[in-house]
Amino acid sequence: MRIQHLAFFALLFAQRASAQDSVTYKPLPLQVSIVPGISSHGRADRQIVNHFALNLVGGREAGLQGMALAGAFNIDAHNAGYIQVAGLFNTVGGAATGVQLAGVLNRTRDSVRGVQVAGLVNLAGDSVRGAQLAGLANVSRHNVYGAQLAGLYNQAISVRGVQMSGLVNRATRVHGAQIGLVNIADTSDGYTIGLVNIVRKNGFRQVSVSTADVTGVTVAFKSGTRRLYGIVQAGAQDWSGLHNYSVGVGLGTQIDLGNQWIFNGEVVHQQVFTDSWKFLGEIVRGQPTIGFRISPHAILAAGPTLNLYAAPTKLPSGSHVSDIPGTGWPSNGWGKHTEVWLGGAVGLSFF
Repeated sequence: MRIQHLAFFALLFAQRASAQDSVTYKPLPLQVSIVPGISSHGRADRQIVNHFALNLVGGREAGLQGMALAGAFNIDAHNAGYIQVAGLFNTVGGAATGVQLAGVLNRTRDSVRGVQVAGLVNLAGDSVRGAQLAGLANVSRHNVYGAQLAGLYNQAISVRGVQMSGLVNRATRVHGAQIGLVNIADTSDGYTIGLVNIVRKNGFRQVSVSTADVTGVTVAFKSGTRRLYGIVQAGAQDWSGLHNYSVGVGLGTQIDLGNQWIFNGEVVHQQVFTDSWKFLGEIVRGQPTIGFRISPHAILAAGPTLNLYAAPTKLPSGSHVSDIPGTGWPSNGWGKHTEVWLGGAVGLSFF
């Protein structure tokens, strides 16, 4: 008897749940609302899947299969496709397919297949297949297959595509490219382009001390991967009549030539000044070097340099571009403000 009662109540509950689900996902062609609950569907708006929704301030619905336009916000309890446009934010309790456009925030609890564009932040609770574009930050709690472009910060687990930000990119695995001031990853088989690139497991990090024409003794920090690493450096030459000081950034690559020999190819852009920061010149330097491992953690390297120098357009009285590179280096001047010459560099790298 008890089994019969349980079976009866189970059947009754299933029927009620089925009826409720049929109401919850009822499709309707149109919703017009002022705020949630004050709409053409009344309080039943949370049980409707709309094909078109016009929300003067904000609207709420079970799901979307079409377009929702809102002055402030769109709220979807389950899945949403294909276009959401809101002055402030779009939030989806399930997956989003298509396009989300918001003045401040787009948020999905599940995956995104399409494009999220927000004035400040995009949040995806699962993978993104497409693109996230935000003025401040993009966050995917799983993988990104496509692109994350943000003014300050990007975050994902695995990236197969591009992360580009004005400040920090962060991922566990990178199969593509990270472009930003600071790039952080556990592993990368792609490219990291930035001032500081932290690749924890298969990364490249070196500190080098070298001397070269014009810029004197230079200390550089190199980070990224052997395929492509970033360079931040500063140099000084204070023992000659030129008194040059420089800071610069660049890119490089490293290739092993056997067990002991190493090739590095680097391009660096440097800001150079002699008497005052008001009169900054610029040097673009190409520097191929051959290095020899003198210990497990040190490399001695040397090579030629090809330099292009552009002097400031307003030079102080008595100054001339011919002061750089100075005597002893074969050079050729292109007018008053440009000089090209061949030089050389030698240094030690530690890692």
